[in-house]
Amino acid sequence: MEFEPVEREAALVLPVVLVSTLDQDGVRNLAPYSNVTPLLRSTELILLASWHRRDTLKNIRSNQEFVVSVPGVDLADRIMPTAMHYPPSVDEFQEAGLRPRPSALVAPPGVEGCLAWLECRLHKQYVEKSYVLVVGQVLRL
Repeated sequence: MEFEPVEREAALVLPVVLVSTLDQDGVRNLAPYSNVTPLLRSTELILLASWHRRDTLKNIRSNQEFVVSVPGVDLADRIMPTAMHYPPSVDEFQEAGLRPRPSALVAPPGVEGCLAWLECRLHKQYVEKSYVLVVGQVLRL
């Protein structure tokens, strides 16, 4: 079976994680991402691919911090509401009915009930014409 290159998800299935950030006013942002991966096993770096026009990317650039929460299947029905396009002033934890989990080393909270939480600081970003590769340093797992 052959697929078009843009149909790569048919062969390369990626898990969905929830990335949480805070805006300048402290409003919580939460978004699902499937383009997150460790950057080589012996480093504490992860890579997140983002479109330019995302509140999550704006907040990471502004505050230099984010949390990657790894949900289990029991949270599957709560992930879809986080994919909606809300105004930046809307607390997406509340919209999805998810509880914040306080972080130890960064300001954004993780998502309560997840399997793991990666507290991250922006390490570097690679800006391309249609997307941005965000490299985060995992401070706490």
